[in-house]
Amino acid sequence: MFFSVYLALSVLQAGRLGGFRSDLGGDPDEGAHAVTALMMKDYLTQGVIHGRSPMMFAERYYQTFPKVALGHYPPGYYLPAAGAIMIWNDPRSLIVLQCVFAALLGLVMALITLREWPGAGAEFVACIAGAAVVLNGEVARVSVHVLSDLLLVLLVVSAAVCWMMWLKQPSWKRSLLFGFLAAAAILTKGSALGLAGIPVFSLLLTRRWRDIKTLSWWAAGIPVAVLAGPWMLWSVRFTQEGFTGDSPAAFFVKAVGEYATMVPWFFGWPVLVVLSVVVMRTVVDVLKPKGGVNGFRATLISTCLGMQGIAMVVPAGFSPRYMLPSLIPVLVLVVLEVPRWLRESQKGLATALTVILLIVTTALLWRDRAKEVHGFAKAVDTVLAWPEAREQRAWLVSSDGRGEGALIAAAAFRTPDRIATKRRILRGSKEIVDTDWGGRHYETKFPDDAALLAHLDKAEVDVVLVDLSMPAEEQKPHETKLKQALDTVPLVWEKLPDQPVTRLAGASPRSLEMYRRTRPSP
Repeated sequence: MFFSVYLALSVLQAGRLGGFRSDLGGDPDEGAHAVTALMMKDYLTQGVIHGRSPMMFAERYYQTFPKVALGHYPPGYYLPAAGAIMIWNDPRSLIVLQCVFAALLGLVMALITLREWPGAGAEFVACIAGAAVVLNGEVARVSVHVLSDLLLVLLVVSAAVCWMMWLKQPSWKRSLLFGFLAAAAILTKGSALGLAGIPVFSLLLTRRWRDIKTLSWWAAGIPVAVLAGPWMLWSVRFTQEGFTGDSPAAFFVKAVGEYATMVPWFFGWPVLVVLSVVVMRTVVDVLKPKGGVNGFRATLISTCLGMQGIAMVVPAGFSPRYMLPSLIPVLVLVVLEVPRWLRESQKGLATALTVILLIVTTALLWRDRAKEVHGFAKAVDTVLAWPEAREQRAWLVSSDGRGEGALIAAAAFRTPDRIATKRRILRGSKEIVDTDWGGRHYETKFPDDAALLAHLDKAEVDVVLVDLSMPAEEQKPHETKLKQALDTVPLVWEKLPDQPVTRLAGASPRSLEMYRRTRPSP
């Protein structure tokens, strides 16, 4: 019953926030995740049958739809995403999948609360606690974007529960189960390496030094080394391209300031007030002679320390979604802290106070700003409706990461023969610019209009989409140079009516300019 309620809440919320009506351009990673999920689906349904090499298949796919991100991101998310597309070959299937993940997170929160809540009212508190997770502002935002973070959180929390079980009764089975879930999490997103902090920090918090002499304590690393280790070693050269270039120490200093401003708007002040009490109580318990906290609390705290710690030392940028793995552990600690303040005879009051705390926090974090990204898919539909669409050899799409991703993802979903198609899509940010994966060391490739136009001829480009919907200060020189070059030869490149593009709710539409080749260059 809990899951059905949370799934309904999540789907309604996704609809309210524009998840089912927006293009896949709300985040720079959206288009890459969608195209890679399509590639995984096509490989499983066609590539495997014909015995094609996974690497060669991915390289061929990238040549057609250059937003395949496998390597920069692990494969874990793309398996369930491919399954969703098999069921419903539509971008909205990926948003439905996000809603399922959000509902499962609510269910996990509810089940943990239901099991640990002391006294009467457990079902009511558990239901509200699970809803607080589903309706959390950042969970709501991520649930309408095609991102891997919700699946990551689900695996992280599941692994943490397994370690709780191990601390309660150590065994090889429970240790290995933790390791398998940790490996699955790492193969979903590399930041799950923070799970290594759970055994270490829980050892310090419980002060059970004897655990380190237990062989099964060490066994947790076996599945990680065997399953996730090879991928991590192979992909490290790709993942490092996305780093900011700061040293871990310098990045940590920046991260302290960044996350200090994010925390109140992620957890909410009511939760943070109670959490401060939890932290003080934990410090006191650990510092007592022969002290320490129980395994349940130690695991929750260790999950926060490990996952947030790695987000603050690995220079991969800042985002509130990087705090999502700490959401359920923090809420569980806070929810179970309130009854400790009251006597046994006041459990009803504890229930009321906890429910009020959760409702007030959810109201404070309520997200009203919808995802409103429109125009990219319509531009693709317009191009595909042109009479000469079948003869088009290559498109050049020039935009920022969000725009190029949205255009390529829309084209991929609208191409029924993705494996056999002869059409290629080229990215302006790669084709006419020299830069690294993170956009650093930017330099345009062509000195003048003639050289740029000659390159378009050589690349057999028939369609050019120049996205000028970004704010003026975010537009790159190659955008202006491309438009300028095309406008110098109107008899070769016909300019079609602009496509209005919206990127933010409430913002005025701006232009995506569309050109098609009408004759060979002179």
